[in-house]
Amino acid sequence: VHIILDLQDEEIIDVKSKYDISDNKVNIIWEGMANNIKLFYDVSETLYEINKVKPFNLNIITDLTYPVGLGNYFKLNSSNVIKKILSDEINFNLYEWNKYKLNEIALTSDIAIIPSSKKYDDMFIHKSSNKLLFFWKMGIPVLTSYSYAYEQAMKDTNLDFICRDNNE
Repeated sequence: VHIILDLQDEEIIDVKSKYDISDNKVNIIWEGMANNIKLFYDVSETLYEINKVKPFNLNIITDLTYPVGLGNYFKLNSSNVIKKILSDEINFNLYEWNKYKLNEIALTSDIAIIPSSKKYDDMFIHKSSNKLLFFWKMGIPVLTSYSYAYEQAMKDTNLDFICRDNNE
């Protein structure tokens, strides 16, 4: 894994240096705003199929609750939303976002994922590469859905970890 050293993110405390899967389960990390948990809808079936062949732990770092609609009058519980999207066979761990927990979980993760949903393609296709670069800077390999910025970043490093559809 190529570690990028030229970005200065105060969230990054340490860099991954150990790359072995010691417990025979891959540890996957997803980090983001809780209202983006919905991006798992399109990849939930793929995650289920992968989990049948190679069980994994999905570590989700986000807000434990998040507001819906205008204002903060109604909040959704992130864990309940994830349970509705993912198969019961997928082991997920939900962690409240803070930079210390993010670093702790990232350093024990084998790979990060940045999924998208076809429903939100118009928004995601213009997404910046900040999250991809953030994980790279920590030394974490990343699988992403397609975005122009992700494609350009990976092209510059001779990598192709972009999944353009669920078959990839």
